[in-house]
Amino acid sequence: MGFYSGPDDLFAKVPEASDFSERYAGGNAAALDTAVFAGGCFWCMEETFEEPEKLGKVLATTSGYAGGTVANPKYLQVCKGDTGHKEVVRVLYDKNKISYKELLFLYFRQIDPTREDGMFLDGGEQYASAIFVNSDEQKKEALEAIERLEKLNVFRSEENAKESKTIKTKVVDLRDLPKEGQFFPAEIYHQDYFEKNKGRYSVYRFMSGRDPYSQNRWQNSFDKANGGKEKAFEAIFN
Repeated sequence: MGFYSGPDDLFAKVPEASDFSERYAGGNAAALDTAVFAGGCFWCMEETFEEPEKLGKVLATTSGYAGGTVANPKYLQVCKGDTGHKEVVRVLYDKNKISYKELLFLYFRQIDPTREDGMFLDGGEQYASAIFVNSDEQKKEALEAIERLEKLNVFRSEENAKESKTIKTKVVDLRDLPKEGQFFPAEIYHQDYFEKNKGRYSVYRFMSGRDPYSQNRWQNSFDKANGGKEKAFEAIFN
């Protein structure tokens, strides 16, 4: 996303479970949890979870930064690789309506996890894939998903045929990180960018090559080989 820089505006407010107290009155707020994913451009990663958000399974998504060494990083610092953060999306979701495994499935369908030096159009470790977990359960499911995807050769290609491991996605435990490495929201300008700036976003997304990669890797290959998207999920997670 480095070809365009947004204004250095105020940080966005991060939606919390308490913001939905009326909807989850009676103790049901315990069903809410957060997931944090790095998959390159956070504009694209927010759009990844748009459909479950419309269905009420995801309550909110927030573009931001995680894994770095500076508190309250700004976009221009992060995209230059000056802070050690990755661009991420934070997903506040209802565990009774969508599982962490389903979020992982959506995530892996939108990224190229075979690179350590960026993601599609954007170069640098700040755009490489990572899963930031907040519990033993999330950590276990993320590591098992990677192991299963590796075993099924979902991301195996002629280019990486000789590599013992094709998936370079890191699983990072937020509980092990200092305050500076936790999730920080990006500026207001970047939130829901795919909706607020449709023209510029569509040009960026087209240039990135993300959609053809996903189509070829999943719809035209793994989904087809397993009899459809639902069967593909079952092959990985069941």
